[in-house]
Formats: sequence, structure tokens, C-alpha cells
Amino acid sequence: MKKFLIIMFTTIIITSIAAVGITILMSTFFAYEDADADGNPRVAATPTPRPTPYATTTPYTSEPPDDDDYKGNYDSDGDGDNRYINYQYDTNGYEQDDYGEYDAYDAYDAYSEYDPDPCIDNCHKIYEITTFMAQFGDTVSVHFENLASGFVFEHYGDRVFFGASATKAPFALYIYQKARDGLTNLNSSHAFTQADYWGGSGFIRHRYEYGQTFTQHRLLHLMITPSDNIATRILRRIHGLTGYRQFIEDLGGNPFYIQNITYSYLTANEAGFYMREIFRFIDSGGAYASNFKENLLANRYPFIISDYPVASKSGWASNFGGAWHDMAIVYAPSPYTLALLSSLEGFAPDRVVYDAISMFFQEFNTRWFGE
Repeated sequence: MKKFLIIMFTTIIITSIAAVGITILMSTFFAYEDADADGNPRVAATPTPRPTPYATTTPYTSEPPDDDDYKGNYDSDGDGDNRYINYQYDTNGYEQDDYGEYDAYDAYDAYSEYDPDPCIDNCHKIYEITTFMAQFGDTVSVHFENLASGFVFEHYGDRVFFGASATKAPFALYIYQKARDGLTNLNSSHAFTQADYWGGSGFIRHRYEYGQTFTQHRLLHLMITPSDNIATRILRRIHGLTGYRQFIEDLGGNPFYIQNITYSYLTANEAGFYMREIFRFIDSGGAYASNFKENLLANRYPFIISDYPVASKSGWASNFGGAWHDMAIVYAPSPYTLALLSSLEGFAPDRVVYDAISMFFQEFNTRWFGE
């Protein structure tokens, strides 16, 4: 009996130690998703407090819509009650409607009387976009903003994606702003080292040997236009990530999404306001504004299309859940930004989807905000 108790006690101890070991191993596995470009474990994105709202809602002054045009004819949740909803677009993208569907606006039920607080002017716009986007379900995240009026629409805008090369755009903005402020010299030259080597997109690994030098001007062009990964790594070596993470946080983005530039995370909401900040930098006409714009206009892999000039940065990857993104400033007579993020593969049927969404927003922007 004593021998049996000893064996049983020993078995319990061994089992407990094994369980603790498995728990530690599993937590380590799920805390890291592969490694970054330097071989360091890549920390998985974790939920963090929402960024600072980047805009405020403007009061509306138009007359309320006619009851016959709105009330009793919109069955918002399909339950047959035909409730009327006034929409107020959500400028920071973090509230959801009563049904958890879209975060592009706040929804308020109004069964009998007109509520003067919500959108008025934007109800038709939002209804038009949501009706169009319904056909795509949750396959694509969208952020649209008319830059003159501040009208914003977001569709699954907080969904987090592997950022791929789209995240090179805000990193470029960071460097250009440093140069504008005299904190870095874009004419300084830097050598291509073995530590900078990386596969994927770009020209450097195919055309140049170790020791070749490049100015930061040239590296920025290579990072943005042909999306060169080695150029990105050299610039990251020059500038580091600490100041860049602070820059992202100051803009209202999530600094924890920034892990190794292309090994980062991105949402359509953040892509949208990054492009708005880039537009403001370019529109200021200051130092390096035209250079930045030219590089974005020359994007070799655009997925957002328009009849107007498109300044964009795209990203395409099959790893980490897939990424097929583009974030753009469309220089229409009334300029707008458009960000499309998805895990689609980028084949012909997917391009049809992005083409359709791109042209819808061009026509929408023209119709509502003028030529």
C-alpha cells in the first residue's frame, strides 16, 4: 500500500510538472508569430486602448429630411419592424451601430419623431455606400474620406491585417518630416551591408553588390515606388523604430502595431488617416512635399484605380494570413483618400472587386462633392 501511494504521488508530481511545461510552451508559441527580419521573435498584436480620435463631428444645420423619404421604409435589421434610423457618421471609427454591423456611423432609433442631432445631409450618402458595400460582406475593409468636407465612411475599418508593404508609407512620412525639420539629411549616403539583405520585392538584391552606397533620397524612392525591402531595411537601420513608434502614437495610431515596418499590422482606419496626413504634408508645399508625391504617384503596383491621378502605397503578401492592400490619395477635383485592405490573393477576380470599389467611390465622390 505504501509503495502504491509513493508511485501515485510521484505520478501526480510528474504530471503537474509536465502540464506547467506545456502551458509555458503554448503561451510562448502563441505570444510570438514567427520572427522578424532579424530573426527576433515577432510579438503578436494585442488589444490596446483605442488611438486618440482624429476628428470631431461637425454640427449639421440643414433642414430635417421629409418623413415620407425616410421614416418607415428602412428595415435595418431585417426583422420587419421597418424602424427608421438617423445616421451620424463616426469620425473616429470606434463606435458601432445598434446591431454591431458597421462602425462608420452611430445609429439612433427614432420611431415617431425626427431627431435633430444626427446626420441629415449624410443619411443619403451613407445609405448609398452601405447598400453598395453589402455585396462584398466582410471580405474587404474600407476607409474613405473626402478631404474637403471631412466626410468619412468606414466598412469593417478596425479589422486588423498583416500590413505587408503598405506600412512603408507612414514610415516614409516620418522620414520626410524629419528631413523637413532638419533632423536628418536626405543627401547622406549609406552602404548596403550583408545585414540589410532581405528577399521579396525590390531591385537592390538583383542589381547591386554589398558596399554599394545610396542616398536617403534614393532609398526613399526605392522603398515607395518599387517597394524595395532592402531599401526599407537600410532606412530602418538609419532611423530605428523607437522614434517612429512615438510618431505613430502622436498621429493617433497604434504604436504596438509597428514591429518591423513590413512585419507590422494595419487597419483600414489607420491606413485612411495615414494617407490624410500624407496629403496634408504634400499639400503644405514644403520641403520634400513634391518628391514624396512623385514617388507615390509612381507606385509600380497600384490596386486602387481612378480616372484621376492616384498617389498610393500598396502591399501584397501570402504569409501571415495574407495581405492585399492599397492606400491612396486620389487627386480628383475634390481630392479624397481611399484605403482597401483584405486577405484576398490579388488574382483577376479580386482585381475586379477592387476595380469596382475604386470606381464606385470615384463616382460617389464626384456626385456628392463636385467636379
